Amino acid sequence: MTKYLACLLALLSLMACQQQPKQKLETPTSGKLLICVSESHAALIQKEANKFDSLYTEAKITVASTTTREAFVNLLNDSVRAIITDRLLNAEEQKIAAEAELDLRRIRIAEDALAIIVNRANGLESISKESLAAILTRKIVSWKELPDSKLNDPIELALTGRNSGAYELLQKYFFSLPQEIAPTVVPASQDEVLEYVGNHTEAIGLISLACYKHPTTKQTVQDTTGTVRALAFAGTDSLGQPAKFRLHQYNVYLGRYPMHYPVYFYFNTKRSLLAAGFGSFLSSLPGQQIILNWGLVPATQPVRTVQLI
Repeated sequence: MTKYLACLLALLSLMACQQQPKQKLETPTSGKLLICVSESHAALIQKEANKFDSLYTEAKITVASTTTREAFVNLLNDSVRAIITDRLLNAEEQKIAAEAELDLRRIRIAEDALAIIVNRANGLESISKESLAAILTRKIVSWKELPDSKLNDPIELALTGRNSGAYELLQKYFFSLPQEIAPTVVPASQDEVLEYVGNHTEAIGLISLACYKHPTTKQTVQDTTGTVRALAFAGTDSLGQPAKFRLHQYNVYLGRYPMHYPVYFYFNTKRSLLAAGFGSFLSSLPGQQIILNWGLVPATQPVRTVQLI
């Protein structure tokens, strides 16, 4: 009887195991993936993720907004399998990746730019790169030194903190400044930078074009009635004549607007097939169309400049 009971229990156990659903293997179009995204691009990438999930119903992409430096830390610690950032791995991060034998792949998905924003009460229409550098290094501290502003107040520089991509781009990529930037105000996000400038006539801020073109900021940056606007860059054209280059896709695409930079998708090729699939989608025509419609310049698809004006 005991032997019979043992056999029966074994049979029931085997049947129960057979009835349990098998765990599905991850593929390029199925599974779950957490992506850390620099906060200035989180809303854009969420739109990409929503489109991907609607096309591939067995996939679930979760977007976590973070600073650029934190995104790289999470990738190098193998806490996440994919990130989207506004700069390349620096030398220290490359060393860590090599020592950990991480097989990282990089895809350039878009070209973004830093917008220089001022309150609409500010009369300034354009600024030179030299004057912007002087503001960042506090050599220019009052709007009196820029008479076209028609303001006399001290300049309040609003910029996200040292771990943000905007800060690192300004400090090392665009200017190679001799000292650390010391903003007057350090908002937690670029959306808060935009809000601060909109509420303070004496403020100047720097945010990504992706943030500036976010649909929720439409009332803030509207050309004629908004509370902030983006300055053009004062420079020279190909003939050496004075020129002003406004911030829009056409000038970013042609490289005329000087503070433009790539946006990258990094992922661990050995850790996630779904990350590879999402990267392919970002590079595809539907993924690049979302980037174009957002106001950035697509990186992997042909662009007709007539559509960018």
